Amino acid sequence: MKTKLLLTLLGALAIGAVGLSGGAIAAPKLCDDGTRPPCNGGGGGDGASPPDYGDLIILYRDELGVPILDENSCQQPIAFPANVGCPEEGLIDVGDDLVVPVDPATCGIDMAYSTCTNEADFGRTNLARSSDEVLASQLEDVIINLAIADCTSLDPAGRLVYSRYVGDQLMTGTIDSPLQNLAVYKRLMRTGSIGVPLPQGATALEQAARGFGVAMDKAGEVNVDLLVYLNEILGLTEGTTVLANPPECIFVKEEVMGSIEMVEKCFLNYTEFDYLRETNFRALPSPAYLGDGYFEFLKEIGPNTYEVAVGPILETVFPDGAGSFEPGYTDGNIGGFAQAADDTRAVINFMHNWPVPADGETPVPCTPLPDPTAQYDLSISEMSGLQVPKQIVASTEGREFTVTVANGGPDQASGTLTVTAVPAAGGDVLVDGLPGPFIFEFYELVSGMSYVTTQHFTIAEPHVRTTIDWTATVMPGEGDDDPYTENNTVSATSNVKLTTGGGGH
Repeated sequence: MKTKLLLTLLGALAIGAVGLSGGAIAAPKLCDDGTRPPCNGGGGGDGASPPDYGDLIILYRDELGVPILDENSCQQPIAFPANVGCPEEGLIDVGDDLVVPVDPATCGIDMAYSTCTNEADFGRTNLARSSDEVLASQLEDVIINLAIADCTSLDPAGRLVYSRYVGDQLMTGTIDSPLQNLAVYKRLMRTGSIGVPLPQGATALEQAARGFGVAMDKAGEVNVDLLVYLNEILGLTEGTTVLANPPECIFVKEEVMGSIEMVEKCFLNYTEFDYLRETNFRALPSPAYLGDGYFEFLKEIGPNTYEVAVGPILETVFPDGAGSFEPGYTDGNIGGFAQAADDTRAVINFMHNWPVPADGETPVPCTPLPDPTAQYDLSISEMSGLQVPKQIVASTEGREFTVTVANGGPDQASGTLTVTAVPAAGGDVLVDGLPGPFIFEFYELVSGMSYVTTQHFTIAEPHVRTTIDWTATVMPGEGDDDPYTENNTVSATSNVKLTTGGGGH
């Protein structure tokens, strides 16, 4: 699936039709739990200082992904004897694996074995270190695109797809941004929802795994160690998640700020998660429009000769060499979750390497509504959407407030802006001599454009020292639909004093 046109830009061609000034204003952002910033937990930090060997290397783990400790409460790094300079002598056999010996007092790795370990390859998922606000912004874009779509679906890899008719033309976009999919993963793991319905055939945990896979490098690999580390970086090991079982916690000996301490580490418990590669890809894309489990790809039929082929996802992407497919990891739990994410990555990589030309794709199915409701995303930026004086002398005339309303599209917007100004000590704020609330209407606001109003106000007598609480709220026009209203209201405060002097009299 290739993005033909992003829905948030659908109105760009029509900008010149309306004589309004200003561009689109960024909408207020949400934390992963649905609240507004500042957010709690995750995003942008690694927590306490790591142990000597970094805390990001591949470790000896059990079926839950929990590190298996030695008798000294030390984590045990998996050894890779094939690494250049790694001495096999002295490596410890723990059954299915070899582990690197560590110092019993510090849990550090002896320099002689420093080349024997491998780090988890984060690739693009290093973006998980982005701030909560950045991830919240990316998630909001996903929510809006899905909310204003005429149809949503899943592509052959399980990526989220949104479609909308502009006139008679179907415009389709795919949620393939690494940051957006990390944000989707985090929100789904935290709450089980992103705030709008998921497409047909998508459960919360399944789509969380797919989102993780989309965020990964196409040619990389999702494994248990990477998943464990990203959960910690995203803050998911703290607080509640959608998983039925609480995290598994252990105490590990490691170096913290120059001293050796016992540190509690917690790991998400994916026991309830079952995954079978066959079940997953027999149900994709969803809805099926080429046959259950079938997709389109470019097939080489001769030297420098190709054709668009239709075939089963499983046998094409995961062939076993005997006409069937490799089943992959089938035991569920965190290993199954990592397998699900990596399978999504593998299908995306195949589609990237064997892409169908844009003019050769079968259109994503989407039935137009017979009498579609106008849909658009109205927003007031928390950063600049409501501008009021921070300090006001009560008797001063001609102070002003400004409100900017942005239309994120895709349709033209009409609506009502309501501004309230409430002095804490009582009394009124006046515009043209009249008290609020102050109501403004706008019509046919083109996608990508903004409605701006600036009003002069005074404070009615008696004048006292107080504060004014301002609120601006925008609502869609009658019969229209603004499916995402979390960015429709902002607040601000002004301090009112009695004189301009420094004495405060």
